[in-house]
Amino acid sequence: MKLTSINIHNFQSLRHVQLPLQAPITLIAGDNEAGKSSLCEAIRMAFLGEHARVDYKKDLGLLVTDGASEGSITIEAGEAGVSVLLPEGKQHGEFPGADSPVLPYLLEPSRFARASADERRTLLFKVTGSGARAAVVKEMLKARGCDETLAEGILPMLRSGFPAAKEYADGKARDAKADWRALTGETWGSKKGEGWKATKPEFDAALLSDLTAESEKLSGRIGEQQEYLGGLRAKAEAFKAWQARSERRESTARSLPSLRTKLKTDQDSLAEWVEKVAALEGQAGTGPREGLVHDLARCLDETIKVEQVNDLLPGALEIRVLQALEAYETQHGKIGAQGDPEAAAQLPAARKARDLMQRSVDNDLRDIAAAEVAASGDDGAAVECVEPDDLQRAQAELQRLQVEQREIQQRVKDLEAAKAAAAGADEKTALATGHHVTIGKWLAISDAMAPDGIPGELLASALDPFNKLLAELSGIAGWATVQLDADQAIRCGQRLYRQQSASAQWRADAIITLGLAEMSGLRLALLDAFDIMNLVGRDEVIDLLDALAVAGRIDTVILLGTLKAPTTPPTDAFETHWIENGRLVAPAAMREAA
Repeated sequence: MKLTSINIHNFQSLRHVQLPLQAPITLIAGDNEAGKSSLCEAIRMAFLGEHARVDYKKDLGLLVTDGASEGSITIEAGEAGVSVLLPEGKQHGEFPGADSPVLPYLLEPSRFARASADERRTLLFKVTGSGARAAVVKEMLKARGCDETLAEGILPMLRSGFPAAKEYADGKARDAKADWRALTGETWGSKKGEGWKATKPEFDAALLSDLTAESEKLSGRIGEQQEYLGGLRAKAEAFKAWQARSERRESTARSLPSLRTKLKTDQDSLAEWVEKVAALEGQAGTGPREGLVHDLARCLDETIKVEQVNDLLPGALEIRVLQALEAYETQHGKIGAQGDPEAAAQLPAARKARDLMQRSVDNDLRDIAAAEVAASGDDGAAVECVEPDDLQRAQAELQRLQVEQREIQQRVKDLEAAKAAAAGADEKTALATGHHVTIGKWLAISDAMAPDGIPGELLASALDPFNKLLAELSGIAGWATVQLDADQAIRCGQRLYRQQSASAQWRADAIITLGLAEMSGLRLALLDAFDIMNLVGRDEVIDLLDALAVAGRIDTVILLGTLKAPTTPPTDAFETHWIENGRLVAPAAMREAA
């Protein structure tokens, strides 16, 4: 990836940078806070879209240089280019190789050391082209004796990498273990699963038949006992009802004399009140004066008063007429009389008393008639008496039979379960064996997907050429050999990366970055802070880069560091720039400063 120019305006501490890239190696030096780190971050932002100094895209305006409202970053490689405008932060343009998974590691060398072992392994697979090709992995699984059908199922997962494939296989193994446990009720183990057999419980077929017959027999006896108990309860209820009727009848019969006495008293009282009302009506003169009786009385009274008629009447007839008129006046008062006011005042109460006594007599007659009917009633033969003890004994016997039947039914149920278990034991054993075999097959595939399995084998083929390249680069620089172990640990000589000094770690990062740049074909590297090394170490870096440039093994390397003063290009492969206050210093000024 041959870069031709970098132009940055108003980005962080960079005011104006126009950097032509004509030589393979560009050395940019300056004092602290001159803008070197901003330059590195600008390059990463243009290529990767990363913004290290803010967390959110809405804050990208904070990356614009103080006092300015807009900023821009443009990187060109011949006719291709990529740019970013701030504060929008949107990337424009395309760059060959900009989507390479290696590029982030070339633009930030320490990133490889920070990556996880799986991330390093995946990167090397992609860089070396020795990744998880389905056909290759399938043959390797077959060579390991893995189930070919299951192997076909795991191959699509390789698109997401070996860790995803291993997780998939582990999940399938867990599912099979869960099936084994659900079937057996035990936790699976390789030894336990190998020889597990379902227990065949003892089963007595004759006993099951006898108990089933006994249960059916008890069902019949229980039905009979329930019927017998129901009959007793019905008799008890009938006796209770008959007893109540008898008591009511006897009570009613005992009340007849008093009812008859009351009737006699009420009838006498009624007769008195009837007579009293009649007398009061006669005295009050308010008796009914309409009708034939009253008309005849008035006619007789008027006739007898006519002298001619009176003279002609026989004596006996006249006496009878006078007697009739006297009886009329006794009952109804004198003809044409006004009536006694006091008798008229007593008449309503007398009538009310008469009517009350009439109702009382009617009630007495009704009660006596009912009592006579009840006293003469006959329920026929006496109902059988059922004692409480009889009911309790019948109920207890029913409960005993039911308890006995439940016990027998439970024994029948247990025997039937044993019968079913015995019948299904062989099938259960076969199913458990099948689950066990499936578990083993998936675990074998899981082991094959583990880092020390097929990935390790593939990685060995990838590591060999990469480690040879790292050893070559380390030798050119005269440094301790940088190597990657099979577990992806980084070593500088015999010591692990994390046990090294900061300068040794920088050298390791640089060697790995240059190795990745060459093996990926991008041949691009951004090496910052090379001033961490002493003068000898810096010369070694320059010599290494010069050798690679002369051999045509790098296209663009940008080397940055803090120096006391500008420096001239050490070889023809270099061009040097001095940065100060966010701007590149003109070459003439650099020569004067030097």
